[in-house]
Amino acid sequence: PDALYSFKHVMIQNAAHASLLHSERRKLHARIVQVLAEMYPEKTEREPELLAHHLTESGQSEGAASFWLKAGKQAAKSGANLEAIGHLHRGLSVVQANARMQGADEMELELRIALGNALIAAKGYAVQEVEENYIRALELGQQLDDDEKTFAATRGLWVCHFIRADLTRAHDLSVELLKFAKRERLNEEAAQQTGYLIEAHRSIAMTML
Repeated sequence: PDALYSFKHVMIQNAAHASLLHSERRKLHARIVQVLAEMYPEKTEREPELLAHHLTESGQSEGAASFWLKAGKQAAKSGANLEAIGHLHRGLSVVQANARMQGADEMELELRIALGNALIAAKGYAVQEVEENYIRALELGQQLDDDEKTFAATRGLWVCHFIRADLTRAHDLSVELLKFAKRERLNEEAAQQTGYLIEAHRSIAMTML
């Protein structure tokens, strides 16, 4: 029990890891999570994907999804958009594999809004993956009655169709944005009202132009 092992090649490490029972692997990853969190907080702050990986492998789905989201946002902020997409997809995989996870829909929505921005930056507005991502985000936003993310998803779809020059669909979406913005004037603070109205009018103006 006091033995220490080092691995000269990653394939040997992988083989040793694979030889362990699944339950034993989960325990080891859980222990690594604990040590990282307690002893190396600055490392987990700087590299949240490291903690996200061990949380995933230890079966701690809620924490794993949250740290994949953090890793994705952090990578996107530094311009590493392909890396961000990878982290956010990992987060979505965790959520989709754990449908009973507490707050699964809310977490998926957070991941998809972040993913939409990273996809646009890396691949452009008009790709199919962007549209599919925002369609799902819009569905979740409406289902959860999350106004901010419903607006963000609708705007994402609008710009996708606008860049494709699918102007009929783009116009319909910009009208939806304006209806939403006017409705929100009743219950949002002034700064938020103004932001919604500016974006809605801009989308209609650009489409009409």
